[in-house]
Amino acid sequence: MQRLLLLFLIIIFLLAGCAVSSDEEDEDTYLPTDDDDDEEDDDMIFDDDDDNDDNDSGDDDDDGIQRCPGRDDMILVPAGEFWFRYEGQRWETEGYEDELIFVDDFCIDEFEYPNIAGVEPTPVSWNEAEALCAAEGKRLCTGPEWQKACAGPDGFEYPWGGEWDDQMCNTHTDEGQPRDLAPSGEWPDCVSIYGVYDLCGNLSEWTSEVWQEGWPDMSLRGGGFNYNTDNTQQQDQNGFWSFSAYSQRCTSMHHHPPDVSPGDDGTRCCADL
Repeated sequence: MQRLLLLFLIIIFLLAGCAVSSDEEDEDTYLPTDDDDDEEDDDMIFDDDDDNDDNDSGDDDDDGIQRCPGRDDMILVPAGEFWFRYEGQRWETEGYEDELIFVDDFCIDEFEYPNIAGVEPTPVSWNEAEALCAAEGKRLCTGPEWQKACAGPDGFEYPWGGEWDDQMCNTHTDEGQPRDLAPSGEWPDCVSIYGVYDLCGNLSEWTSEVWQEGWPDMSLRGGGFNYNTDNTQQQDQNGFWSFSAYSQRCTSMHHHPPDVSPGDDGTRCCADL
């Protein structure tokens, strides 16, 4: 009888121990609650822009060239600094030095006016150029805009880089021989880093710049298809300018009265983004 009683007490003790162990395990078990879900939501960061890290506001072609929104015939030149270069005696006499300047983003015609690939550009006077751009809801380019579109952010000497090559664009030859006016885009290598064609050769291009304070003349950028000279100019003691080099660099400039169209001057238009 005593043995049975002892066995009964042992069984009771063991059962009690199992119950205590089960309670302790329940206390350690993590059960998620609605409050926990709220805390997790607060800690999570959803970045809707992960797939839109590119801050460019233009539409990219397959070749990476950016076009202006709503203007498929215009190239977007993004805002940023570039080396604006003052070349020639015209600037040196005024004490100018090359400088890093900021140009806001802008749109520029891919080709010279009428901005159509395969069509010869149209020679015009400055007055005509201003009116033609305005009729399309555009404007003439400023000097810094034109030079940036040509030289790129690093300030190239020519649209393609730093070394002259008379086979890149429709310019005079190395022998000084003129070529003929060509359809826009016919020289496929004559394109700047942004995708703008014929900034060197074909036609010189009117800009919105006054040539010099007190003068009626307006400024042109770039060189033409013919035997032309650029604004690496020298000013003599009487104040007159004389040409001394070809006008094919991104920094080149020359000038004419606004109502004159010599036959090798055209334009391309710009627009604000």
